Amino acid sequence: MDLRGERRSRLASHPRTENHHGTWAGPGQEAAPKMQSSRKIVLAVNGRIPGPRAHAIATLRLGIALQRLGVTVEIWCPDRRGQSPEAVALEPGSPPIMRLPCTDWIDRAPRWAQRATAALQRASFARAFAREVERRRGEVRWFVLRDPAIWSAAVKLELPFAAEVHELPRRRFARQAALAALRQAPRVIALTSLGCEALRALGVARADLAVLPSAADERLLGVALQRSTARRALGIAVDQRVVSYVGHLHAAKGARSLKALAAALPEVRVRVVGGLPAERARFARNGLPANLELIGFVAPDAVGRELAAADLVIATAEPESEAARCFGSPVKIAEALAAGCALLAPAVPAARELAGAAADYYRPEDPGEPARAVARLLGDPAALEALRARARAVSREHLASRRAERLLEILGREVPA
Repeated sequence: MDLRGERRSRLASHPRTENHHGTWAGPGQEAAPKMQSSRKIVLAVNGRIPGPRAHAIATLRLGIALQRLGVTVEIWCPDRRGQSPEAVALEPGSPPIMRLPCTDWIDRAPRWAQRATAALQRASFARAFAREVERRRGEVRWFVLRDPAIWSAAVKLELPFAAEVHELPRRRFARQAALAALRQAPRVIALTSLGCEALRALGVARADLAVLPSAADERLLGVALQRSTARRALGIAVDQRVVSYVGHLHAAKGARSLKALAAALPEVRVRVVGGLPAERARFARNGLPANLELIGFVAPDAVGRELAAADLVIATAEPESEAARCFGSPVKIAEALAAGCALLAPAVPAARELAGAAADYYRPEDPGEPARAVARLLGDPAALEALRARARAVSREHLASRRAERLLEILGREVPA
């Protein structure tokens, strides 16, 4: 295979546009209409969209919410090879998606080479982003960017952009480049106030750092009140005690603790919802407790049913990770609160800031603490109901519509009509 020829071919290809009906436009085909005003917001993210990852779902969710506020939105993402391992259909009302060409050998590379191929993919996407900006300069009022490689390109291009900081690169030079870009970005958004403090400590000494937490799908609002209906649909007995985890399974999320939890509470049904096939295979290695159900990925419109069926929803975290300490804002916590669920969360700074008094907490560094906390709460129906009431009281604050409103406030309300 001539990889150099393949690379030239892919980078020379025309960007593809997908509308909310899921149809494609490429060279020689009718594309999405070119924007006629400068009020457009572009959400650019380096990942497969649509797809099962939280960032993909959250980007679509934010785009839909912005459009409902009267903003013209477009999503730019890389034209990655093949479909996501768990295909997700575009929802009605999704913004048009512009797929930019990139060099993508990640899925074909051996595990030891994936870091290098991922870096190549990021760099090629940043170059394609810059070319598309030059081609359409003046059409977009604001770019919202979450990938450090694109921040640097946006600074060089002098774009009006907001850098959304979900994480910082670990490698020294990439981290320094990201911080340099943040010092020059027109807007910088962290997911937590702790993230703002961390950025200031790293030299991003700006007074205008903004906080914009993660948010949940509007359809989740109050679904915990439908527990009996959800249990009938899932075949769960009314009197069965159920603890559910809804999220991804990679090690950085701390999901490994769920196996110990299930083993310690054999009378409790533990439902683990989420994870791509490779993650599920690693999670199940060496076996699973008999009472742990590995459900796998479910479509976004089925998440509410999984949450509603649970007596208690548990979130996990890797306590020493940078995400848990400052930059993270777990979508699974926002979803549980929006749904009005009783939530047990890890006592890490990022989770505490997002959930506040609406959750109960356990210390994730103690392997036995999750099981003890679950047993305590399941044995106290009044405590569970109090948690549900506290979640319902703040549920609307955790919806995508509220996140979209806050974003426009951060951008200065310069976009909508």
